Formats: sequence, C-alpha cells, structure tokens
Amino acid sequence: MSAARSFTSIIGSDIAAYVVLKKALGRGFAAETAILADLDGFLARRSCDLSAEVFAAWCLTLERLTPTVRRNWMRIARNLCLYRRRRDPACFVPDPTGFPAAHAPVPQACVSPTPRSNTRRRTWSGATISRNPTFTRRGKRA
Repeated sequence: MSAARSFTSIIGSDIAAYVVLKKALGRGFAAETAILADLDGFLARRSCDLSAEVFAAWCLTLERLTPTVRRNWMRIARNLCLYRRRRDPACFVPDPTGFPAAHAPVPQACVSPTPRSNTRRRTWSGATISRNPTFTRRGKRA
C-alpha cells in the first residue's frame, strides 16, 4: 500500500501523516498501513473519533485473530495514538495492560532419523530429538 492511500475517517489526516512519517524514516510499513486502514474503515463507518469505547469496540472485531496478532494490531493503533498525543495532549491513548498477554514462541526441537554425536538427545519412537539444534558441543559456541 502506498503512502498516498486515502484515509476517510475523522482522524484520517493524522493516520496519513503518521504513515508518511514512518515511511520517510525508512520503514516499509506496509503491514502497519493495512492495519491502520482497517482501523480507519471502522472509524469511518461509525463517523467518530477514537475513544476508549470505540477502541474497545474495534478490538472486539479482532476476535478472529490469535491473541499475539491481536496484541500487535492493538500496539500499532496505540503507537498511532501516541503520535496524535504529540499535537493534542487530550487525545486518547489505550492502556497496554489491557492488551492480550504476550506469549513466548514455543521452541522447536530438531528431529533427525539418525543420531548425531556430541548432542544431548533422547530416543523417541525411533527418531532422535536433539535439545541442541545447532548440533554443537555443549558449552562451546558455534
């Protein structure tokens, strides 16, 4: 999506200026622009400014997403609100403590059909599960 995208909500000009700023700083910002376009469309359909109640209603439309993705979308909207607050100190900024909890990714185990030397491993159903995915000696750096 280009920075010339038209945002039609009440805060559309602020969103456009924010996207232009981020792109001028060298950010790709395509995914974030799409998220902000979703927020802009929601605000345009309601013909209102972003407030705590409107932000909560927008978050309810994100139930289709996983909690981690939903948290990311909410963080991007919050960053926009922080940008808006620079000009308007009374502007609403969502509290991140109400966002879904951040979850650490599940570490992957390397499974190989043949055992490798110098690794911690367990045999499980004929396969070797390595706890050391770089296949280096314990205590030594790769």
